[in-house]
Amino acid sequence: MISGGDGRSFRNNSSASSGRRTPAELSILPTCGTKFFQYTGEWKKLYSEDLSAEQKKKIIDSFHQALDTLGYKPEKVWVR
Repeated sequence: MISGGDGRSFRNNSSASSGRRTPAELSILPTCGTKFFQYTGEWKKLYSEDLSAEQKKKIIDSFHQALDTLGYKPEKVWVR
């Protein structure tokens, strides 16, 4: 399964929706395949391609600059 959600929420939702506490065997690739988790008795992260703090800052700063340029002022901003 591939999802746009993060690993934790995806694992929780897929287990809950299956009616079982944990699936017998399952591979998931949350967040567009940038992480790969596999369940074969326990969850194991096979890989995770995470952004560095510097990369995240550059992306967020670019969004703020673009919004400022457009004159858009969002009512609320969610950043993790």
